[in-house]
Amino acid sequence: MQTITLSDGGSHAIGDQGLLKIEVFPVGGPATNLRLTVTGDDVRVTAPNNTLAIVTEIPTTATIGVTTVDGTDFGIDQSVRVTVTHAGEATVEFPVVRIGGVPDKTLGTATHSGSSYVLNAFGSSVSTDLPRPVLAVASALRTRLTTTPSVRTVRVVADTGAALRQVVTPGELEAAVTVTRGIATILRADSVDVTTSAGPLGQRSPAALSDIAATAVDADRTRVGASTLPSGTSADELTVYLTATPVRGMVTGSARSVILVLGPAATAEERFYASSPDRTATTGVLPVTPDLAASLAAGDAVAFAAGAATVAGVLEAQVAEVAR
Repeated sequence: MQTITLSDGGSHAIGDQGLLKIEVFPVGGPATNLRLTVTGDDVRVTAPNNTLAIVTEIPTTATIGVTTVDGTDFGIDQSVRVTVTHAGEATVEFPVVRIGGVPDKTLGTATHSGSSYVLNAFGSSVSTDLPRPVLAVASALRTRLTTTPSVRTVRVVADTGAALRQVVTPGELEAAVTVTRGIATILRADSVDVTTSAGPLGQRSPAALSDIAATAVDADRTRVGASTLPSGTSADELTVYLTATPVRGMVTGSARSVILVLGPAATAEERFYASSPDRTATTGVLPVTPDLAASLAAGDAVAFAAGAATVAGVLEAQVAEVAR
């Protein structure tokens, strides 16, 4: 019996007669919290255990995936491989897929076409190819969100200029970008609207934010003040500010905002905001400290627990609700 190995996005047709044995194998971690799923309209499947499924009929399409048993996220380093065996014909190996930082993942499909089942491997998606620190932030956020956020637009406003350049370190700036990318990941934002103190840059990929932020901080190192910094105007918008000097205009009740404060005064700014009469439920202040930067660089999701709670609170708050 031959073995066929699929690449990302690959497909292979096998006969539709007889049983399909579908198995998932963990890579980089144990299978104790791993469950194989095979779902679809009128699909007939039995599951002898969490990592094995026996399929007897697929009228149209079956979706093959994995999920955690307890609903938490997979470990950051977890990957899996699925195999589909058709007795007497072939074993089809799907590519190894990284699933760390998410609670479930679709790995492929089996589609009934004529007298064949066409197996399609989805491979790794953008969300699971993210750097470990970004996955750590996304994982911490997913753990604390209890509803699906209604945000559809993400703005990133980097308050670059002399004030930021004098106090920020490369590690802290990268940590702020990591948090921003983690937020964009859980909001499924493929692009974000970017503005620096020099003006708007338009829609950019979250993956480009590190270079954009570093370049802007250097280019604006002698800039005093900024062009008008935008803010959100509707409930389905989130603005993420990167700044050393938070101002009242970053706090909003008509949209949502997260203020990532950098520099030695970051923790004090968080305390000031917590006791401010202007505080709203739809704006959160999160200090990006050297300790947080070091922990995120190591991919430590636990270190972002407090920050995740702040961001989740903003995403789940009712717009115009005033925090007490």
